[in-house]
Amino acid sequence: MGKDVKKVVRVGTRKSQLALIQTHHVIALLSELYPNIEFEVIKMSTTGDKVLDTALSKIGEKSLFTKELEFALEDKRVDFVVHSLKDLPSTLPPGMIIAGVLERESPCDAVVFHPDVKDKKLQSLPQDSIIGTSSLRRASQLKRQFPQLKFQDVRGNLNTRLRKLDTGDTYSALVLAEAGLKRMQWNDRIDEVLSPDVCMYAICQGALAVECRDNDTETLELISKLQHRESLLRCVAERAFLKKLEGGCSVPVAVHSELADDNLMLKGGVFSLDGTEAVIDSINVKLPEEGERSPKRSRSVFVPSCASVVSNQVSFHVMQAAEAAGIRVAELLLAEGAGPILEHSRQHTEAHTKRHPSGAPACPYFETVKKELETEGVIDKNDGHVIDHVPPRRPSAGDEIEGLPHCPYFEVVDNSEADATDAGSNGNGVVKETPVVIETPVVKETLVETKSNIQLKEAKTNGSAAKCPFHNVTDTK
Repeated sequence: MGKDVKKVVRVGTRKSQLALIQTHHVIALLSELYPNIEFEVIKMSTTGDKVLDTALSKIGEKSLFTKELEFALEDKRVDFVVHSLKDLPSTLPPGMIIAGVLERESPCDAVVFHPDVKDKKLQSLPQDSIIGTSSLRRASQLKRQFPQLKFQDVRGNLNTRLRKLDTGDTYSALVLAEAGLKRMQWNDRIDEVLSPDVCMYAICQGALAVECRDNDTETLELISKLQHRESLLRCVAERAFLKKLEGGCSVPVAVHSELADDNLMLKGGVFSLDGTEAVIDSINVKLPEEGERSPKRSRSVFVPSCASVVSNQVSFHVMQAAEAAGIRVAELLLAEGAGPILEHSRQHTEAHTKRHPSGAPACPYFETVKKELETEGVIDKNDGHVIDHVPPRRPSAGDEIEGLPHCPYFEVVDNSEADATDAGSNGNGVVKETPVVIETPVVKETLVETKSNIQLKEAKTNGSAAKCPFHNVTDTK
């Protein structure tokens, strides 16, 4: 290889405009540090990007904005992934690690008002004004502060949500992350910023993270230069707090943290869904002085992480102290009665989660497809037979039919690679794998859809199909 040939590093990201802005920001920083490296952006859609008609808390699946990206990491299709750190669950899949936490943007929430009420604040909006937010955390806190207002789910990327606000007559305002609006350079849309006294923010909101494989020493070293000490330590404490509470988007959990002169203040809160109950407490901790930095990683040397974060720029014992602070705040809340509030929230969310009759989470791609198949007479509406996990039809891998989100857990291959008997009558493509059943290693039945030339074959226990989170049942006959 010639000396003028640059090394290529593949970077995974979601396809949304905000995700791409964040990814290119990280690449710009790395390009200044490593001018001889070329960064290739690999764009992907995640479950959270595709399922836009259901509140995140009701989908019944974790890692909504990260799972597909982590599959790409695991399969070595990308070298690292850029995330909004608040999207990453408190426990990462085996073999994954947060290698970088960049300087945090404002973690606060912001309010964007409808053009007709731009001169208002939340407090001055008329009785029963509707505020758009799909965040249980925001809604539960704001119900306490502004009982005269109503709150309603609103999904979609930032562009879509703002369009719904501006062109419709449903919402008087939206509550969004201030950081996202600023990164999109929409500062002029921010009409009110909510202080933590009004609405504490989500765990790690405003922070960017870089995730990679924990044994990829070269990438770990590459990303380590991006670490921002204050942001990292605050986020370690916040993630430890969330993990101890076993929280997520299905429960209203919020934080507020500050770090100055190694004095860490961490406040945490747990709220009931209706906002009538809250348990809030805080601690102040003096973090220890920096000592010897964590050693460089090698494949034979294990460098431990705190809250799934690793750093050779911050001493491990300092990170441990921040992690312990997060755990301590969670323990205080549990001792003060947060447990029953959390459990009630989980039960309520569970009861409203879309589910298959078997009790498994319902495939979010299924209902639209089932309707399409019924229209074509493939499924008899009255025979009591429901086929789950049918992928939307695609003529080739990766193609999407307009208006029909495609299932990312099925691999579509050309019929030339399949047995002729598998191809259907006209033969353009087959679905290579179907999701495995948790208890039984094969799917119970198969379906041939001759009009669109798709056939579901028996499940395998490897490949991308085996990773589908909606893989319990295929037949309820």
